[in-house]
Amino acid sequence: MTCKLMRFRPLFSAILCLALCSVFVFTAQAASISELLGFLPEGCQFAVALPNIESVEKEAAPLLQLPFASEADAFAAALGGDTFSEGLEKCGINIKAPAVLFTRFDSPRDVVFGGILQVKDAAAASSAVAGLVAGSSEEVDLRGDLKASYVDSSHVGYFMNGDKLFIASSLSMLNHFADRIQAPQAIRYNPGNREEVVAFTRIDLLDKSGLLDSVPQLAKVKPIVDTLRPFSDELILAIGEVAGQAYLRAAAHDSSNAPVPSPGALGLHGFMNPEAPLVANLRLTPELINALSMAMVAEPATRQVGGYIRVAAGLLGDELALSFNSLKDGDVPDALIAAKVKQASTVPNLLKLIAKIDAPAYQLADNDVYVVEKVADGTDLHIAVAGDTLVVTPGKEELKTSVDAFNQTSGTSGVDSGIVNQGVFGFISLDGAKAAKVLPPNLLPANLDLSKISLALTLGIDGEWREMVLSSPKGFAGFASLLEDLI
Repeated sequence: MTCKLMRFRPLFSAILCLALCSVFVFTAQAASISELLGFLPEGCQFAVALPNIESVEKEAAPLLQLPFASEADAFAAALGGDTFSEGLEKCGINIKAPAVLFTRFDSPRDVVFGGILQVKDAAAASSAVAGLVAGSSEEVDLRGDLKASYVDSSHVGYFMNGDKLFIASSLSMLNHFADRIQAPQAIRYNPGNREEVVAFTRIDLLDKSGLLDSVPQLAKVKPIVDTLRPFSDELILAIGEVAGQAYLRAAAHDSSNAPVPSPGALGLHGFMNPEAPLVANLRLTPELINALSMAMVAEPATRQVGGYIRVAAGLLGDELALSFNSLKDGDVPDALIAAKVKQASTVPNLLKLIAKIDAPAYQLADNDVYVVEKVADGTDLHIAVAGDTLVVTPGKEELKTSVDAFNQTSGTSGVDSGIVNQGVFGFISLDGAKAAKVLPPNLLPANLDLSKISLALTLGIDGEWREMVLSSPKGFAGFASLLEDLI
């Protein structure tokens, strides 16, 4: 064991590995991840789990070469290897097996940690952990007739049970680990075929901790949790890669333990310009409206907007869509907004409330057209109804083209069908290659290659889970390339 390595406590090493690995992908062992999460100690609010340390590090390689990760080699050397995996393997850890980190916030400034690593060589692991602990350890008795080594001066303890190494920064957490060996926590999350690192919590754990009220940084998350609370229990944030497509997803499990019914695919985007580089379509559900309005009302600057959202939701139907085509006259977005309305006759009242418009400005065929003047220099908004769809454009000609399109029985979508099928509650699709064709060359930094950007954000369902997924077909190598350009 080198002198450098002696300076690292076992808990710090476990936390470091999990933190650096928690943004990458690997070969998953789903049952083992669920089993490890079942050791969630009493009182802990969060867990981070990954199934394969070695594969995670391999997938991390493109990002670990970037400047912000320049200290990675030094940490690897401290573990006694050229890589994290090699160092951990020399310490007797099974680098092809899962690992998990748990945290308990007794207060915003008092955090207790615990972790579980899989052991390949028990003797090597015991020797390595003993060498990492700064100070003399004493043997302590745990519940369930287990024994642990604990260093009171450095607040680090550990014990082994079967092929698992349990590490914690408090004696109470070691005892809670011992409890879970006898009575595992029931966990609904299971990655199935997904290959992902996952951060896990439950709404009841957040409520008991009071973190949403005591930590200012979490204030913006609270309206979302409040919206999910009536019908959700577990919450996750996961990251992974499937068939070269990288993704980040946030998901909430339905507390009924029953599959969430699908409302079917959205449709308004199909009547928009198929060459538009940016297209968004949202399903206006009561839950979405509630979350948006609560988030707006929480901020003084947007409080009035939050009230407008609630009023408008009572008049609009179940879809709201937007497409960005290009820049009109150099700097004004050539964009289209479309929304389903419950009754066309309610549109004048809606415009009076939100835009202070009292009467139509002109007629387009048989449609009344309302105009919001000078929303930007030399630009007015033109608004009309096509069938059951409210259409808003930045010009008269654009309005006529859009109304003609929405009066058709079907349209041609430029959005990938996979995005549409996954985003049954909404999606945003950004195609950088299409954007490069319509944006002025001097608008963005010269070193930014738009063709590298291809992103989709979807709101959908997966069995018993509601999920929001940000994905890119470029994979993590694409993300690393884009970050390199920006840095």
